[in-house]
Parts: sequence; structure tokens; C-alpha cells
Amino acid sequence: VDRLLDRLSGKRTMAVVIDEYGGTAGVATLEDIVEEVVGEVRDEHDPHETSDLAPAGTDEEGRELFVADGSARTDQLARVGLRAPEGPYETLAGLLATELGRIPAVGDWVQVAGWRLDVLDAQGRRAARVLLHAPLPGEATGS
Repeated sequence: VDRLLDRLSGKRTMAVVIDEYGGTAGVATLEDIVEEVVGEVRDEHDPHETSDLAPAGTDEEGRELFVADGSARTDQLARVGLRAPEGPYETLAGLLATELGRIPAVGDWVQVAGWRLDVLDAQGRRAARVLLHAPLPGEATGS
């Protein structure tokens, strides 16, 4: 990463990433590296991006609701109190697929750490939009 940062700190704005077989694995920008370290960075070039996680009021029992994109990272979920268990995933969509043991579909739901996660929309092989129901104060939050 240090060598890549050195190369991107000059006039270059992107680098082609080569895999171990000599094939092209993709393109990396300085913004990509920064976002890997500090999380999503919103800037003037991303005006139409929506938030990955947004408050959505409360349900009939008074639980806080959040609407989240399936690409919301587990560290973003932790900021609103949802502590996902350790697992082979980095996103909400991955958490749902792991908990369900299959590809999520609209209407699926799971309980995780006291939170109810409802799949609102699924695209391809992933949950695209999810409604998160926070536990009421005093409710158990164990998985």
C-alpha cells in the first residue's frame, strides 16, 4: 500500500491493479485507499449518492427504525447500535445471507443481536434494502 500511495501522491490519479497471475484485477484511486482506511467519503463528485443507513422513524411498539442499503458495512451498523456477530461478511447483505444460510428474498427476516432485519428489496443475489428494527431500551441484545 505504501508504494501505491507514493505513486498516487504525484500527478497520477489512478493505478491499474495486477493480480498474482499478471491479469488486471481492477483500478485503484487515492479515494479508494482512503475509504478503505476511514470509511465512505462523500464529496462533490458523489451528489446523487444516497445514505447507506438512514433513520426511518419508529414502529408501532416504539422501536427505532432505520432503512439501510445492503451494501452498508458492519461498522456503519455499529454506529446505530447493531453489533453484528463475527462472520465471513463485511456488509448487511452478507450478514443476512449468512444468517439465513441462503440468498435473501423480499419478505425474509432475521433476529440479530436483538434487532429485527426485514428484507424490503432484493436484487440479483443480495438484499438491496433492509428495514432495521432496534430493540427497545432494556431488551436483550444478545445474538
